[in-house]
Amino acid sequence: MASPQSIPPGTGHSAFPHRFPPTPSRVAAVRRIVTAQLDHMEPACRDAVVYIGSELASNVVRHAGTPYVVELHTGEMVRIDVTDWALGVPVLRAVTLDAVSGRGLQIVSRLATDWGVDWLDGGKVVWAEVPLKASP
Repeated sequence: MASPQSIPPGTGHSAFPHRFPPTPSRVAAVRRIVTAQLDHMEPACRDAVVYIGSELASNVVRHAGTPYVVELHTGEMVRIDVTDWALGVPVLRAVTLDAVSGRGLQIVSRLATDWGVDWLDGGKVVWAEVPLKASP
């Protein structure tokens, strides 16, 4: 893969990296900002990255409870990074059909070509990559 580069903003000012407080209302802001930054991408790629960003931000709010940073990078793929300052490990769970939660990382793993966790001193970056030509 080519080395990631920040996505060039349409206005000359990038919204990334962008910091968010750990509140549910800010997850909608993540969706809006990611959608705006990827407006020029194919809808399947953009929609996949928006969903993934929303899911990863929701996980921070629900499980980490810390402020978080969202970044986008592009090369042959679009990569979204969500950084938080909690040591909890994201877990890809097996869920039953009647479960009311726990499917988020299952869906992320299906939408992304690859995803993972990079550990920082005192936190982590959960990231996912989506091909520019993502299938719907």
